[in-house]
Amino acid sequence: MISQLTHFSRLNIGGLSLGSQPVAIGPTIEAALETMTPQARAKNVDLRAVIERFEDEVIGDQVWLQQVFTNLLSNSIKFTPRGGRVELGCTKRENDAHS
Repeated sequence: MISQLTHFSRLNIGGLSLGSQPVAIGPTIEAALETMTPQARAKNVDLRAVIERFEDEVIGDQVWLQQVFTNLLSNSIKFTPRGGRVELGCTKRENDAHS
């Protein structure tokens, strides 16, 4: 958490630059799911992704996007009761991706 706050602070003062390139969102979400699967299993939480398959990409920083999805999943798992379910979805709407 401290590391992330430091990164955000550097971003705010211009000391950190984010990439701006095409990123395939589906594989980015899948990588975050793989990272969080052990935490979900340990808590007996059913972890699922509902990713609409589309070939378009979003413009962004792949590492930061994956970190955002990983953080969302981590918090969701943390606050989901044992035996519950966490579902992350991503769909395309017009020219944007929504999760």
